[in-house]
Amino acid sequence: MSHPTDTTWKAIAPIAYNAYGSVVGFKNYQGHPMPSFDQLPETIKQAWEVAARTVAEALQHPELITSADKPQTGQQIVDDALRKIEEGDCP
Repeated sequence: MSHPTDTTWKAIAPIAYNAYGSVVGFKNYQGHPMPSFDQLPETIKQAWEVAARTVAEALQHPELITSADKPQTGQQIVDDALRKIEEGDCP
């Protein structure tokens, strides 16, 4: 099975960000206008990439979704899911 490249996640992240913005009227949690994706700090752009990747992995492998009782960062969830896939722990 092929996995999307980092370039793919960089392309998907702004799509996810804009989808979120469309739901909240392009306002942040304080009611202020959201910046464009290009104006975001690099760490926030990377967070959107990880979020998109995590959702994609969860959709492909719902059995890998961790319990809410075991909080993890998005990157930990992605890393764990990819490790399980590579080890053949998925049906």
